[in-house]
This record gives sequence, C-alpha cells and structure tokens, in this order.
Amino acid sequence: MFGVLKSLFRANPPSPPPPPPTPSWEPVDKMDAALDAAILLFSRALEQAGKSGGKLALPGAPPADVSSALADCVVYGAEGARKFVTLGLTHDFRAYRYSPQFQLFMILNAANLLESAEPRPATERVLGQIPRALLHAHMMKAWIRFIVCTGEALRAKEDRQDKLAEIMRGVKAALAAVQQAGPGWMSRQVDPSEAGLSWGQGYPAALSQNLGADTPRLSGLPMSRPAADMIVQSLSATQADTLKEPRRAVG
Repeated sequence: MFGVLKSLFRANPPSPPPPPPTPSWEPVDKMDAALDAAILLFSRALEQAGKSGGKLALPGAPPADVSSALADCVVYGAEGARKFVTLGLTHDFRAYRYSPQFQLFMILNAANLLESAEPRPATERVLGQIPRALLHAHMMKAWIRFIVCTGEALRAKEDRQDKLAEIMRGVKAALAAVQQAGPGWMSRQVDPSEAGLSWGQGYPAALSQNLGADTPRLSGLPMSRPAADMIVQSLSATQADTLKEPRRAVG
C-alpha cells in the first residue's frame, strides 16, 4: 500500500528501549490506555479462536466500548477548547506521511468489527484482521513514548541533531523488540519488519489542531484533511485491487 518497503532493521540485537519520556502529555496517556484496551480485546478474540498471541497477548477482560476509547484517544484539552492530534512521520518537520494515523484507524476498525460481532463469536473474516491489529497496537504503544522527547529535542538549543539521532535509535530498538515478541504463526501471517516501517521511517510527529464541527472523522476518529484524504485513497486503491483479482471457480 505504501510501495515497496525496505527493512530498517539489521541483524544486530537491539539495545533495550529507553524509559518513557517525562513529563507525560494527555494525548500520549490517552492513547496508551486505549491501546491497552484494544490489546485486551484482540487477545481475548485470539484466545476464543484457540490461538495464542504469545508475548503480545495480555490476560484479562477488555473494558466496554474499546472502539470509542480509540476514537477519542487523540482528543485532549478543556471543554470548549478541545484539540486533536494527527500522527505522522517526518524527516524534516515540514513534510509528513501519515502511516501511523492509518494504522491507528485500522486498529480502530478491527476493534469495531469485533465489538459489533459480540456476543457472537467473531467470524473468520474478522479474525483475519486481528494479528495485524494486535502487532500494530504494540508498535504504536512503543512509538508514542517518543513523541514528547522528539518535541523537546526540537526545542533544544544544543545538541539537537544528536538528540534526534538518539531518539531514532530508541524508536528502532523499541520496534525491533515488538517484532521479536510475536509467535511464529503470526510472523508468518504478518511480516513484522514490514509492519515496523509504518512507524520507523521518520521522526515521530503529533500534529495538533483545534477540534471543530468541520474536523474530518473516519469511524469517529478525528484527523487532519491530508491524513483523511490519504486513508480514503489508500482504502479505495485496496478495494479496486481486490475487485481485479480473478474469482476462484466454485466446485
């Protein structure tokens, strides 16, 4: 969907990810909590289907209405002055690609499908989306920890480039740790290295805007107009490619 991707990761074992940046920031805290809820939901769905999520699974029951928590997790601020962030990647802090926002949308979409199927068991079509959503939920949890420290590095008067380089090393190490945590069957179904490229091809960015009646939303998730247009175009292209596939003969 994003073209031919080349892995960012090498054979050398990753160093331990750095501790979470401080101070906390409301959108990061909300995203982290919503992702935990989504991981619980996906873990339970896999368990009910007789599959193990390995180290990516979390035990316990998910809270109610995970989809709403995901749709709201990028919104922050006081009532009457609400803002939202659009997630992106950048090399120069002028141009952005929105693969992180796309993956958050897909995580939300998977949660929506699961919750709309309850209390019935999830269908095979729905379950087919869960491994990818679970993997990206963990990658997003790792990635959002670097949003605040990236902003702090940009504001630094000294050693800015060294600090940004250290952040990218931390991002890659954190993503590599997630890559290695999935069970073998999941890695055969979803390429972990390719999944990591949605989060590792640039510095983490969270672009803040005022939330209003004209804010674009997809499945309830607010986002900037460029991000919404990109997601709609990507989904349309995927649907068109699916329709072009030859139908299998029946019988």
